[in-house]
Amino acid sequence: MRLIIEPEVPGDSRSLFRLLVGEKVVAEGMTAAQIHILVGDILEKGALQKEAATAEPPRPSIGE
Repeated sequence: MRLIIEPEVPGDSRSLFRLLVGEKVVAEGMTAAQIHILVGDILEKGALQKEAATAEPPRPSIGE
């Protein structure tokens, strides 16, 4: 997964930002703090999905 953060006005680090995941724009007109939260949410969701994919299925207990 590739995350790209771009200023909406190139060269102006005080401007609002856009967030791209791969080549798809997922957010525009966001402050740096909002982008930070979104990136954290995306990374957390990815980690949880990876964890769920590698988890062993529950084993039945004796007597079931």
